Amino acid sequence: MSDLADSINTVKSECKDTSLVGSFSENHDNPRFAALTKDISLAKNLITYTMLADGIPIIYAGQEQHYDATGSTDGNEPYNREALWLSGYNTNAPLYKLVKKLNHARKLAIEDDTSYLRYQNWPIYTDTTTLAMRKGRMVTVLSNKGHNGAAYKQSIPAGYKSGLKVTELLTCRTVTADDSGSIEVPMAGGLPRVYYPTSRLAGSGLCGGGSHKHKHRSEE
Repeated sequence: MSDLADSINTVKSECKDTSLVGSFSENHDNPRFAALTKDISLAKNLITYTMLADGIPIIYAGQEQHYDATGSTDGNEPYNREALWLSGYNTNAPLYKLVKKLNHARKLAIEDDTSYLRYQNWPIYTDTTTLAMRKGRMVTVLSNKGHNGAAYKQSIPAGYKSGLKVTELLTCRTVTADDSGSIEVPMAGGLPRVYYPTSRLAGSGLCGGGSHKHKHRSEE
């Protein structure tokens, strides 16, 4: 996880404009991730990073269907170029639904904050199993524990205002920032977490956010 954090900072220091960089984790020249590990929690973390890091998110066709290059011994080409129609365009696939929700969250952040796309992703916490990053008002917590990861709480120095309520957009559970601006993040099953200020969800359609925008500009 520290290597990933270092990579984020290296890209920021060496790229003139990180908003123009493509963010991807699979492509037609590399093994399918699902061929390397079947762990769906790890796949969800990988996609969450791809969607919410700096730059333009790119999902390789079939990644959202958890394609694993069936027939290959290593998940590599040409078996990693499966036709998408073989999935039946399954819109109920777990990773498809995750991509849809993350795209919705990203659109919310862009509409809510005109500086979001220019805000450079910032690693705010790392340990051997966790990476937390902040981009604009959004805080993303990633884990490499996998689906067998235990349930526990992890304090993340999110930099929010004391007492601010923030909602985890994948589970719709709310936590409150403490006096130092940190949040206690309930982790379980190695799943990613994505937080956004609760009051700014109005009109977003996320986590009961309704259909008409009503934003509170004073809260960060």
